[in-house]
Amino acid sequence: MDGMNASEQPGSATGAPTFSIIMPAYNCRPWIRQSVLSVLGQSEPDFELIIVDDASSDGTLDAVADLAQGDARIRLIRTSANAGAASARNAGLQASRGRLLAFLDADDLYEPTRLAAHLAVFDAFPDAAMVFSDFRGFGDGGEEASYLVAQRNLAQSAAPHMEGPLRVRGSDADVYRCRASLATFASVHYNVVYMHCVTLARAAVQAQRVWFPAQLAVCEDLDFFCRILEAGPAYFLAASLAWYRRRAGSLTQTSESFLRGMADYHTANLERRREGLTPRDARIYEARIASMRRSLAWQLRARDAAAESRREYWRAFRMRPDWSGARLLAKSLVPKRLAKALRS
Repeated sequence: MDGMNASEQPGSATGAPTFSIIMPAYNCRPWIRQSVLSVLGQSEPDFELIIVDDASSDGTLDAVADLAQGDARIRLIRTSANAGAASARNAGLQASRGRLLAFLDADDLYEPTRLAAHLAVFDAFPDAAMVFSDFRGFGDGGEEASYLVAQRNLAQSAAPHMEGPLRVRGSDADVYRCRASLATFASVHYNVVYMHCVTLARAAVQAQRVWFPAQLAVCEDLDFFCRILEAGPAYFLAASLAWYRRRAGSLTQTSESFLRGMADYHTANLERRREGLTPRDARIYEARIASMRRSLAWQLRARDAAAESRREYWRAFRMRPDWSGARLLAKSLVPKRLAKALRS
């Protein structure tokens, strides 16, 4: 399901909940119950939780069957074939009824005040298309400091793209109004909008002709959320209200396919945005993409895919020619076994 046409777009039904929370689920039986319980424990109770089981083979929904039977706010959707998280989220969006749309992957967690805090911002700023907040990582490697506030100091590093701080009645956290240019910042420097941290106004979603682009294996969330940022207005709530589970074997932790998808997406995104970039931002973005391709090339060389590795080192060097890249490219021309023999 690559996108939705106007006739397929959801419309709030009479008596619809304030929030629709969309949870794609694929072979996540060990974690999904904890994720669902973090939703059921929200201080704001007016929601529906739509779980889209993307043809799991491990009995994922069995882990929450009793919770679904005991709480009418939980709605279950099963797909006949695995189509990926983007398609599952689109199916959840199509089925949703809430005025506000939130997301949670089936291994991540909400803080108990997550929905209430976002609702307060929407109430304070009725023009909001998007509200997003901060998160902390947990799991493999232990607990981490909040990402956008503590690790990245977003209010300072993205200051030209944000206005504030503003205050919301009943909240101790600062709120920032985001300029459309924050979408460019998120592409060039680092992502600022994460799935479990975002709430969207239904009207903003309905305005998008394509929702989560199912043809993308990675970055489908960045692509979609940047369109919302550009359409705006968006607000950043500087509070850590969700938890991202880091675990061995997840796509973002390991794989060659993740690095390839990242590099390919950002290469195409650079060309789409190039005319609007300053020369400095273009150089920064080129260096970032070259680094992705060098990481991919290293992984390819490690598994003896020499030709592919050389190609990625060459693509990195062409995008960002420097002595470091030249040395890596030259090294890739030496067969791995010969290089090892020369070192011994």
